[in-house]
Amino acid sequence: MDFEDDKRRFLRILDNLYGRMFRCPRGKHKRSSSHIRKTGDQYTSRCRSCRKPMVRLSKRNWALDNRRA
Repeated sequence: MDFEDDKRRFLRILDNLYGRMFRCPRGKHKRSSSHIRKTGDQYTSRCRSCRKPMVRLSKRNWALDNRRA
């Protein structure tokens, strides 16, 4: 069990680094599903790698929230 936890933690770190180096600078942010919140009539979350705020435009369509960035 301990090996699996270490492996999962290591893969999460690699994914985070890859996102910060290659995805986010190109504008390809990935939404964090565990941070989705409904605020009023819209949904908000944050990028998994750089943690910038995101807002849902439509189903499965998310963009950076420039008002809060």
